[in-house]
Amino acid sequence: MNRVLFFIVIALVFLTAPAFAIEFKCEGQEKGINSMTGKERVLPVTYHIEIIDDQATLEGLDNVIFNVDENDDAYILKAKLGNHKLMGEFGFEINKHTGDFTGESWLLSRENVVTRAGKCERIDESGKP
Repeated sequence: MNRVLFFIVIALVFLTAPAFAIEFKCEGQEKGINSMTGKERVLPVTYHIEIIDDQATLEGLDNVIFNVDENDDAYILKAKLGNHKLMGEFGFEINKHTGDFTGESWLLSRENVVTRAGKCERIDESGKP
């Protein structure tokens, strides 16, 4: 009886815990062109990214869920805004080896492209990079 109970407890632990979870703190710059003035703007950005299984969230982008693809070199995050990418797209890639990130997005018009670049640090379970 004790052995059966042990296996039930172990199975419940695996079922309730996420299979894969990782967090990053990313800092860099965002570049875009003001569609009203035509001038380029450069802003510092900070992201807190949480990846759980095959989905990710970026703090500050509420209600946007990113699909995550992973290969040997990078985590690739992609999201669409609106149905069938009509309102916009957001892409983000984190290099596993160097921590560098790049990103590109547009909103309402494909001509309004905003690019991002910088560095990410993995956050451990204590909440520290």
